[in-house]
Amino acid sequence: SPIKSVILRLGGLMGGDRFVAKYFSGKRNDGANCPVNYVHKDDVVNLIALTCEKIQSGIYNVSSDIVRSIRSLVEEVRDRINPEFRLNFGALKYRDNQSMHMQGSINKLNGQIGKLEFTDFSIAIENTIKYYNK
Repeated sequence: SPIKSVILRLGGLMGGDRFVAKYFSGKRNDGANCPVNYVHKDDVVNLIALTCEKIQSGIYNVSSDIVRSIRSLVEEVRDRINPEFRLNFGALKYRDNQSMHMQGSINKLNGQIGKLEFTDFSIAIENTIKYYNK
């Protein structure tokens, strides 16, 4: 018989040391206007436990149903930490073949285990900032 497995394809993972603003620091900032949906690491841990109980096999996208641009996320973090900090979006051109839309649908997973509730985006950002300020 075939091996049964569950594959969870994570969207933009945030929480702990996983934070999109970190990847923009001192680097190319192309793609900042691309829509992305994020998921907090604590939500992923809870989802893994729930998946083990309710699903035997399949491939599922995991991300919140809230879509934000990378730019809006980085601006919100900047506004909470240092509103005077200057961001330089658009200083570099987009790369060839730049992905311009990174949004997953969680509908298939919701259909298997019910509607999932994710950490409020503002709370997820605040928790991530607190992680860095320890």
